[in-house]
Amino acid sequence: QAATRRLVKRRLLASMSNYIPSALPVNIVAVPVQMSMDGQSPLESCGWQAVDTHPHGENWSVVGESTQVLLAKLQSQQEILTEPGGMMSFSPGLKPSMNMGGCWLGCRRAFCAGESCCRVQWKNDANQPQMMTVFPSFPSKVIPINLDDFGGSMYVKRSAWLASLSTQLEFDLEQAPSCTAAFCAGQGCCLTTVKGRGLTFLNVGGTVLKKTLREGEKVIVDTSALVAWSTTATIDAERAGNCCTMFCGGMGLVNTTITGPGIVYIQSMSREKAVAGYMLAAMMQKK
Repeated sequence: QAATRRLVKRRLLASMSNYIPSALPVNIVAVPVQMSMDGQSPLESCGWQAVDTHPHGENWSVVGESTQVLLAKLQSQQEILTEPGGMMSFSPGLKPSMNMGGCWLGCRRAFCAGESCCRVQWKNDANQPQMMTVFPSFPSKVIPINLDDFGGSMYVKRSAWLASLSTQLEFDLEQAPSCTAAFCAGQGCCLTTVKGRGLTFLNVGGTVLKKTLREGEKVIVDTSALVAWSTTATIDAERAGNCCTMFCGGMGLVNTTITGPGIVYIQSMSREKAVAGYMLAAMMQKK
């Protein structure tokens, strides 16, 4: 009986092998996997990393797709710091208060860096956990950044900061390192610095990439693509190319450069590009 079963099985497999190929298309093209010789993807071989756009922690989570929100769970007496206008919803046990970090510093942020002069500090006065949802001021993603990875301080793009789980956060301004960086690098004359420990959240648009630069390593990015970078790195600007490239290449006159060591984050769809796209679409509809 066992021999009979084996014979039937071989005949069945043979009949299937004669039938299945005839049902498949004749021209089958193998698509090569985009990997380098060392097994890395092109992105990894260039030193870039795609930032996770659906992160979560013990008491927080980023939800949504193209337009994300931050959901935070605050324990009793715990606090969270947010950008003004970022509140989407909150539990009744949370109480807001204003935090300027000093009147002089708040005025400097408002008049020199184009930032909000105040921050909203939310505290859980209840005895049980309370929930809060924070959303960006424009359609974007929310990414967490650990300030400990930046040595406790980093530069951020104007209006990129969204919230922080630590209220012991200091916002300051630093003068751009050169006139070229001040007027051509896309960040203005004053650079916004965030100092503290733990997690802070930024709102960014499109795809987000991260790169760790070695000593002396330079990366060239679009003036609107830069989101955050280490204080150990140096920002500057350089010509986009020859005259024909600058006026016809669509990159503008200059590009931003970041020289290591340090970490740099870039985005594919900045607020400026999004606003320009909306305005162009509105103008086309009027026509």
